[in-house]
Amino acid sequence: MEETTVRAVIFDMDGVLLNTEPISKQAFEQAFKSVKKILDEQTYQEILGRSLNDISYFLSDKFADIKIGEQIIQERDRFFLNYYQENHVEVLPGVCSFLEYLTKRKYKLAVATSASKETAEFLLKKANIFHYFDAFSFGSEVVNAKPNPEIFLNAAEKLEIEPAAAYIVEDAVSGIVGAISGGFIPVYIPEKEVDEEFTSEFKCQAFRDMESFHLHVIESNFQQALERISMKIMDN
Repeated sequence: MEETTVRAVIFDMDGVLLNTEPISKQAFEQAFKSVKKILDEQTYQEILGRSLNDISYFLSDKFADIKIGEQIIQERDRFFLNYYQENHVEVLPGVCSFLEYLTKRKYKLAVATSASKETAEFLLKKANIFHYFDAFSFGSEVVNAKPNPEIFLNAAEKLEIEPAAAYIVEDAVSGIVGAISGGFIPVYIPEKEVDEEFTSEFKCQAFRDMESFHLHVIESNFQQALERISMKIMDN
C-alpha cells in the first residue's frame, strides 16, 4: 500500500508510548513469587503483549491450576497500580514531539492497548499525553487478544478509517502479527535489537526508536509534497 494513503497512526501503549515495561515485569515477578513460582524469560516473552485475561487463562493452563492465573494477575495489578499511584509515568523519548507533529499534520491518532480502560486512561492522563488521541481501544473491550487483529480493527472503526490507511506502531511480535493480519501497515519498534529474520519474514518496517520513525514520516511527507509540486508543474 502506498504511504500516500496513510491518514492515521495507532499506537500500542506499554513499551511504545510509555516506559512501563520494566515495572510491569517487576510486577509479574512479584506476582509469581506470591504463588511460589519463578518467572523465566521464555514465559515472560510468551505473555508479552497479551491482555491480562488472556494471560490469566494461559498461566492457568501452563501450571494446570484453574485458580493460579487469576491469582497472579490480581497480585500483578496490585503491585503495578500501587507503584504508579506513587511514582511518575515515564514517556519514552521522542513520543511527545512525534505526537505534536502528527497532530499538526491532521493525522488521526489512537491507542490500542491490552490494558484495561481504567488502567490505560490513568497512565495516559498521568503521563499528560491522553489529550493527543482521538480514539482508544482497550483490552477490556475486545474478546480476542493479540495476535488477533480485533483490538486494532476496533480502533480503526472508531477513527473511521480503513486498516490500509493506518500505521500500527508496536514493540511486540504478537502486535505486529495482528497488524499484518488486520491489513494495517506494521511499524516495529522492539524493546531490544531488531530481529532481521522476523522483519524480513513479515515484511514490516523496523526502527530503533520513535525518533527514527518520526524522521521517516517527515521524509516521506516531504517526498510526497515534492511529487505533488512536480505533478502540478507538469500539468501546467
